[in-house]
Amino acid sequence: GGRSVGVVSPHDNRHIAIEALSGLLQDELVRLSHRFGDDLHLESLGRRKEGADCTTKALVRTRAGRPVAVVVCSRPVSPDLIARGVERAEQIRSIIGPELAHPIIKPILSGRVEGRSYTVLPWFHDPPDSRLGGAYCRARLRRPALAWLREATRAASDGLAMYNAAGSFKEVLRHLAEQPFLDGQVRKALERALARLADGDWQPRHTFDHNDLWSGNILLRDASWWRRPTAPTFVLIDWAGANPKGFGVYDLIRVARSFKLSASALRMELQSHGAALRCDLRDLEGHFLAAVGYLHRHIENFPEHRYIATVSVCWESLQAALAWPHSPPRVESAGRPLMAPVMPQSRSLRRRVAAPLRSLLAGSSVSRVASAIAGGSGAIILMYHSVTRSEEATRIDPANHVPAAVF
Repeated sequence: GGRSVGVVSPHDNRHIAIEALSGLLQDELVRLSHRFGDDLHLESLGRRKEGADCTTKALVRTRAGRPVAVVVCSRPVSPDLIARGVERAEQIRSIIGPELAHPIIKPILSGRVEGRSYTVLPWFHDPPDSRLGGAYCRARLRRPALAWLREATRAASDGLAMYNAAGSFKEVLRHLAEQPFLDGQVRKALERALARLADGDWQPRHTFDHNDLWSGNILLRDASWWRRPTAPTFVLIDWAGANPKGFGVYDLIRVARSFKLSASALRMELQSHGAALRCDLRDLEGHFLAAVGYLHRHIENFPEHRYIATVSVCWESLQAALAWPHSPPRVESAGRPLMAPVMPQSRSLRRRVAAPLRSLLAGSSVSRVASAIAGGSGAIILMYHSVTRSEEATRIDPANHVPAAVF
């Protein structure tokens, strides 16, 4: 642990100057220099954000310029923010067990300076910031990150199974139901969740929640990950808003959106999380609403309009995945919505081009001509019909389609 130095007024929410921080942490930097075998100095890291609870970050470099650690320091309006994140991350580490705890960073040291909590973390690599490199990195991270979240959710659910979670779920669901910005669809989902909870048809379990799990909070352990055939190893940062006795599903939706998962892929992940939480697929709505209800109850300095925007798009993704392979229902919203009405997803350019192209090929002799050119003397013929609404038939083959009633 580090030392505690000074007190600052919460009315002065300025970032601490890097030079001042370096002076206050002089003894700690000397200790770290012995660990890393070189003299160390601090420099500002990243753009300083002016949000009320945004933190001050400093990069620790050796005399040779090698980055070795990062100092993250709270600001006066939320002086305990970093200490809280360190404590909650450690609680979650113990809940999920050592085999799954590798993405949760253990601090080198922690303490207080001028009344602000701080921590020193090992330095890890940012994902590539180029468009192509970032997309490739997300594609490589998708499988291991989702697999880790799936197994960690299961471990936490089993580890917290001794707690009666119904009361906590009821409390945050009722809090969310009292908010004036909900639309009709969400209110109905809340009513269903509370009714199933009251009847005992849904017996929810706690799990852990990171509560800000997106690609921006994922770092890489190895800079040469792109040259290796194995999946890159990663760490997760920013645990200040985490909940060791959380409600599940919200983290999955946030990271799925970062990784641009399709509705069908997200539905498969939801089924796995439903099994981990020992609940029906329909009850995952209740888990999600409980998680965002908790977030609103502990919104602190986070702007409410940003909360509404973030949760709204997550609700859309959840509904699209639960409704897959059908389009989610259109609903009319009264007033300012928390979770905006879910509209059918617009088709990509590829699908808009592919559908009429398939229709053209289906009514032509192109396949027969191609077979003749290839010199084939026989064929395997696959006969099929699509059974769906007429307006959906163009996605498959309009020449071989029947509506459900005819089928």
